[in-house]
Amino acid sequence: MLTPDANEVAQHHKVTQSEQLGIGLALVVAKNLLRRQYRGWTLHAVDVEVALKAGFVDGIGAVESVSRSKLRPDYLLLGHHATKTRRRMRIVILECKGTHQSPSFIHGQLARAAVQVEALSVGGSHPLSLMVASHLHPRRDNRLRARPARR
Repeated sequence: MLTPDANEVAQHHKVTQSEQLGIGLALVVAKNLLRRQYRGWTLHAVDVEVALKAGFVDGIGAVESVSRSKLRPDYLLLGHHATKTRRRMRIVILECKGTHQSPSFIHGQLARAAVQVEALSVGGSHPLSLMVASHLHPRRDNRLRARPARR
């Protein structure tokens, strides 16, 4: 939940706020989820626009847009796990969404996210993808507001 001060910003600031917080929250959620699923793996986020501009990611291969749409996912999560016999890697495409709108708005965001994660080819294939959406809303209970610390 947002504090009253964070919720009282101008609408165009809310768009930036929800996007940036949505990205931050999505990265934390995705990395925690994947670390639980793939124990012992180290995950690194690579911005998709940077990977597309370079045209490749070291150790993976070509990163290409496979859709005419200009919609693209936000990040590639690269998982590394060193074993004694060989070096392995996992790739996950991540799209991050955030909003101040009603929770039902998230359904449309996730539909667009599905198009975005399908718009990318990595190393000649389409790896696993993950979409994370967050809903930022004002505090509804006055008892939840932060109070000054007592000394």
